[in-house]
Amino acid sequence: KRQTVPRGLLDRETPSSVLVLRNIVTFQELLSDSDYTDILDDITVECAKFGKVLDTLMPRPPTAPDTVAGSKGFPPSVLGLVFVAFEDITGATNARRGLQGRRFGNNRVETIYFPKDKFERRELEAP
Repeated sequence: KRQTVPRGLLDRETPSSVLVLRNIVTFQELLSDSDYTDILDDITVECAKFGKVLDTLMPRPPTAPDTVAGSKGFPPSVLGLVFVAFEDITGATNARRGLQGRRFGNNRVETIYFPKDKFERRELEAP
């Protein structure tokens, strides 16, 4: 059964064209190249159902392989989060409402808006 979040709760944050997805990837999956690329591809494809995806970033720990450029060097607090940049706020809002509470593996996904300017500068932090 899909978890429902009161509509007002989703609307309390400042909308942005960038979403953060929580509870979607484990630390072990970040270390495995095959798991990492499969999950990143799955998330990008799923999010594209809600709007045009411009960028998807899933930070990796320093001990992970260097096969995905730009995925390392972020603070430990963002490991396990996925940042998805949409072309516009409408796509991010649609994805937020569509993905909030959905199951991904054994977890229920949480979605949070993230400031576009910080994402573009790669100033990532846990919301």
